[in-house]
Amino acid sequence: MKEAKVSNFLIGLLKTIKPEFEIKNETLISDLDLEDIDFTEIAVECEDEFEIILDELHIEKLKTVEEIINYIETEIKYKE
Repeated sequence: MKEAKVSNFLIGLLKTIKPEFEIKNETLISDLDLEDIDFTEIAVECEDEFEIILDELHIEKLKTVEEIINYIETEIKYKE
């Protein structure tokens, strides 16, 4: 259940940042042409939603939406 929540939240967030793209778990981050401010927004919004702390520099190194989802899920499990 949590995995779907993270996935739905992140994909919804990315769709607000880049509405012109069809975003799925397999989407490459490089295809989204995200700017530094976008990574900051992703980190802040996810931190608020899931009450965790994320390293936005780590997020920038990830290659797919699914990798970001996995990173967030790992941080949620670590918090518990």
